[in-house]
This record gives sequence, structure tokens and C-alpha cells, in this order.
Amino acid sequence: MTASVQAMSENINYFNEGRYIWPDLYRATGRSSQGVLIKTLRTAKENMKYTQNNNRYRKYYMEAKANWDRTFGLHSLGALALYYMEDVHNTQWKYDAMGINAIPQRRQNLSGRVSYGYNNCYFIDANFGYTGSAQFEKGKKIRLLPFHCCRLGTDIL
Repeated sequence: MTASVQAMSENINYFNEGRYIWPDLYRATGRSSQGVLIKTLRTAKENMKYTQNNNRYRKYYMEAKANWDRTFGLHSLGALALYYMEDVHNTQWKYDAMGINAIPQRRQNLSGRVSYGYNNCYFIDANFGYTGSAQFEKGKKIRLLPFHCCRLGTDIL
């Protein structure tokens, strides 16, 4: 039997700040008879302004799996169990005016496989997946997804 566990965390933070001042802006419309520039005010000045923007992206991921294989004469048995979870949060809205992208995304999954083989020629596998996500509709956040597979094979060598 073998087992392994992996975990990962990613965290990226952005901080932007800006300061600006806007002077009076004029448009030249001509000159007077004395040669003085005639101008009209187009945009009035603005006092100094300060802006800042914070964005954060973080992701947590964890995976654990166990694998078991055993041979009894011509019979071989195997089992695998895999669990993973993921949590992603991104506060940067980009082109999303409603802020939907800033909603955390969470996923969990438990999946497995049981396999039987005879004489390295005939094989039967049964798989399942138990999946959960924050994006699924309310009341159905976790779903069982069964998968079945049968295969025949032979050893060419």
C-alpha cells in the first residue's frame, strides 16, 4: 500500500497608489490686436488627488491518495482512493462589473477505483466520484457520480 499527501498555498497581493494634479486647461482661439493670446478655459484645475487599489489572489489546494495492489496467484486486486480540495479567492474584478469573479470558488472531490484482473488478460474496473462545489445549486452542493468500466486485454509479450 502506498499513500501520499500534497498541499499547496499561493498568495499574491497587489497594491497600487497614485497621486495627480490637474492644472487649468485653456484653448487658444486667436490673438488680440496687441498680439496677446486669446484663450478660453476648457477645464478647471483640480486639487491633488490620491487613489489606491488593492487586489488579492489566494489559492489553497490539498490532495491525499492511497493505492493498494495485491496479487493472489492468477488474480490481481487493486484499489485507489483520492481526495482533493481547492479554495480560490480573487478580489480583482477586471472586466466583471458585478464582481462575480470575486466570489470564492470551493471544490471537494472524493473518488475511487476498485479493479480486478485474472491472468493479466481479463480486467474489471469500477470507479466512483463524489464531487462537491460551491458553484452547484443550493441543496445539491455534493453529487455522487458513479462510473463503470469493463475492459479486456491480453499481454502481447
